[in-house]
Formats: sequence, structure tokens, C-alpha cells
Amino acid sequence: MGEMKAVNNHKENNTKAEAVKQEKDFIFEKTYKCPICYQEFKSKTVKVGKARQIGTDIDLRPRFQNIDSLKYDVLMCSHCGYTALSKLFNQLSAREIRNIREKAEKSFDRKENEEWITYDAAIEYHRAALLTAIAKEAKESEKAYICLKTAWILRGKKEELQKDCEDKQAGILELEKKETQFLRLAMEGFLMAREKESPPFCGMDEVTLDYLLSYLCIRFDNFDIAIV
Repeated sequence: MGEMKAVNNHKENNTKAEAVKQEKDFIFEKTYKCPICYQEFKSKTVKVGKARQIGTDIDLRPRFQNIDSLKYDVLMCSHCGYTALSKLFNQLSAREIRNIREKAEKSFDRKENEEWITYDAAIEYHRAALLTAIAKEAKESEKAYICLKTAWILRGKKEELQKDCEDKQAGILELEKKETQFLRLAMEGFLMAREKESPPFCGMDEVTLDYLLSYLCIRFDNFDIAIV
């Protein structure tokens, strides 16, 4: 009888552990107010303290257990389409607001499903954030950081494909190509930011940016710049 109870308890614990591993259990819908059109909208957001970081890639991409929190780092207004990194969403000058209203793309497509943000949706959100940053004439560091995060999202999608048992080699190679393109754009943007801007660089201090630039420059064979 005692052994049977122990087995049932073990199965119950395993079932609960499996339930926690579902991505939808790590997120909730939060209400935001758009600084461009002043309308409220909801967006899926990772619960504070819920996602546990388990490591960091060599280019500073954080890794989390059971969920890729990076997919939730961009906000898109469902009314006017204004899109930006969540930590910069409300950090706008009057000039930037004017530029966004005049120059930003008017068409947009929210791709969230009912439970979580997919990698494809996250890639589109980051693309829209970059276009918005260009339209508002953002600092080079902001545009470079969006490119860096886009590369991280592409890597996440590639890793997801690699777990699939089916042959996904063509898709993986295409994602690797795009990831490399965005990493190069990030390097070029951060190099310009290093010359023109003062720290912090989109949240990074000088030491962190120098480390990141050293890695990126070595990756793209810019050895003279990497050792400066």
C-alpha cells in the first residue's frame, strides 16, 4: 500500500513538473498605454521572477529554462503599430514622437497566437522595432541592439528546428545566414555608437560593449579593431 502511494505521488509530481514547463505558464497579458496614439493595448509579458536564466552565450545572449524570454522583449501597439523594445517603449523625445507619426510604417500585423509569442512573430516584431527606430532617427546603439537581439531570436528559432526529428537543414542554413547578417549589422552599429555616443549604450556600460565588440570583430575578422 505504501509503495503504491509513493508511486502515485511520484507520478503526480512529474505531472505537475511537466505542466510548469509549458510556455503559457510563464506569461500573462499586461496592459500598456501607447505614447504615440495614447490608446491602451494588451501584450504578452513574462512573469517577473518566473523565467530562470541558465546560461549566457559568448555574445551575451541570455538563455532561460523552459522559455525564451527574448521573444517577449518587444511591444507593438495594436492600434497604431508603434513598436519598440519594451524597456525603451516610453522613452521618447518630442522629436522622436513627431518622426514616428510622420515616417513610421502605417501597416502592421500582430502575429501572437492565443497562448504565446512564436519565433516567427518575434522576428517580425523585432523587424518592426528596427523600422520604427530608423523612422524616429534613434541612436546608433539602439538600432545596433535591436539587430543583436534579432540575431538572438533567429538563433533561438534555429535551435528549435534542430530539436525537430525531421530534416530541417535548409531552414537551419537560412537562419544561420540571417543571424550572421544581423550580427554584422550589430557590430557596425555599435562601432559607430562607440565613436559618437557616451555610455550607457542601450543599457550596456563601456566594459560590456567593449567585450561584445571584441567578440564580434574577431568573428568577422576585424582583428585590428578587436585588439584596440
